[in-house]
Amino acid sequence: MLEPLVAVTAPAYDSRQRLGSAIPFSVAKTAGITAPLTETVWSAPDGSPAAGTGATFSTSFNTAGTKTVTATLNDEQGESGQLLTATTRLFLYTFLVTTYYSPREESFPGARNVQITCDRGDGHPPVTLSVRQSWLNEIAIEGWGRVDMGDPLYAGQFVSYAQEGMIRDMRPHAMGVGRRILTGCRSLAVDPSVIPLDTDPVLFTLPRQTNDWGPDVAGRADDTGKKITGYHIDFYVGVRADPNSAFDDRFIADTFPNISVTW
Repeated sequence: MLEPLVAVTAPAYDSRQRLGSAIPFSVAKTAGITAPLTETVWSAPDGSPAAGTGATFSTSFNTAGTKTVTATLNDEQGESGQLLTATTRLFLYTFLVTTYYSPREESFPGARNVQITCDRGDGHPPVTLSVRQSWLNEIAIEGWGRVDMGDPLYAGQFVSYAQEGMIRDMRPHAMGVGRRILTGCRSLAVDPSVIPLDTDPVLFTLPRQTNDWGPDVAGRADDTGKKITGYHIDFYVGVRADPNSAFDDRFIADTFPNISVTW
């Protein structure tokens, strides 16, 4: 019985593993095998090219999904006619990427004539704030909003959405699912059945205005949402109109279909 003498190696998840880009593969010998490799035949269904020969092979995929690449070669130990195969699998997906943010109260019109009750947590007594209705309307969509910086006691605190009459949470940060802190330009709302929480997906080839570092974004799955199902990611971009933010109103409203993602 032949031992598993070889394995197909592929690059770690990085920018080479995006749709339409060439991905290099090679054959590696297991420990203790010193004989030279024989000619290798490659098979990559859905790849372009879908087949090849040689110790190395490059192909690209133009559709999302799980991809299988197989190398077949003669037995290195000289047993004529014996074949070895080694297989690797890639996970290439495209997602709809949308954005959400924390609206800053001072950016919204109207008088601060609506009272809300907030629970500050950690044993602090609830507090009552007077805020703008237009701001509350936006929080109902986005989830969390930042209190007006002009408030003498609670400037910069974040308030959660709640149904009318319910007590809202007030925290120093916007919070994701399970009290995970949301970080602008990093936190992602995901469908956990597709991307597990606390993983670090990489979103490839987002438009340039997305961030200060380049087109590829290393995110973190910190949140979920009722409308975030399947191959859909909601990208948290922080506080709207914050001068320290890299984003503007055009980006906030954008959606980006067919974004390549790995994790």
